[in-house]
Amino acid sequence: MKHMIRLGLIATIAVAGNAAQARQDFCAEIREVVAAARETPPFSSFPPPSGMRGRRMLGFSVCGTDSLNGYPRFVCGGSPTEPRGWSGHEELALLVEQCLPQAVRAAEEVDDPSVSRPGRRPRVRIGGGVPWHRIHIDLEALRITVARESNPRVSWVILSAYDRDRDSR
Repeated sequence: MKHMIRLGLIATIAVAGNAAQARQDFCAEIREVVAAARETPPFSSFPPPSGMRGRRMLGFSVCGTDSLNGYPRFVCGGSPTEPRGWSGHEELALLVEQCLPQAVRAAEEVDDPSVSRPGRRPRVRIGGGVPWHRIHIDLEALRITVARESNPRVSWVILSAYDRDRDSR
């Protein structure tokens, strides 16, 4: 019995140690993204993802750079079913804020026609739009957006970083 209690305690300490290391790794990686935003051109130290291959970081299996509306951005994406150290977009946003204490949560946007809000008429979707929830976190000129998007078949989480003065959602 004494040995089982010791083994349980050792296992608990090991799990806590792994969680602390995972958080330290995440914080180092998000700071790397912030530093890459200052490069010329921005994010040039990250290669573009090729198909489903890219750099594994921030708990995602695929990360890299691409451009949207002609402006470079860093982006990671994947299904919430992948093991990653955080369970959803809200927990991911909180982790980003903890790692970057100077960052400020700027806004949240929700577009879900199933959620009714006072004074808002139900939205009719045209062209297959999907419900989403975005959390915007600002750090100087950098905007980090954490989003959850879903449709009846799949749900996914996206983290993107870009110059907030550009409309690069």
